Amino acid sequence: MALTGGLAANGKAALLAMEIWRDDVNKAGGLLGRPVEFVYYDDQSKPATVPGIYTKLLDVDKVDFVVSGYGTNLIAPAMPIVIERGLVFMGLFGLAQ
Repeated sequence: MALTGGLAANGKAALLAMEIWRDDVNKAGGLLGRPVEFVYYDDQSKPATVPGIYTKLLDVDKVDFVVSGYGTNLIAPAMPIVIERGLVFMGLFGLAQ
């Protein structure tokens, strides 16, 4: 998620919204009986940082689900990594070109 750089304001707002959702879901017992936990890293609003971040999330952190950073420029470099693993990828504010 963009927490610094040009998209930081949008990234921080998106993260806050997801944290509110997480807290509500966890108060209701979680998903499939498990609490929702977040693992995230600052992509610094730089597309070049994205492939390494998603590789770490999926291969090292072993997350169950990934959500994109904010915007097309940060979604596009993550897509090959997620698609390679056959996962569903929810994108935030990506536009077709």
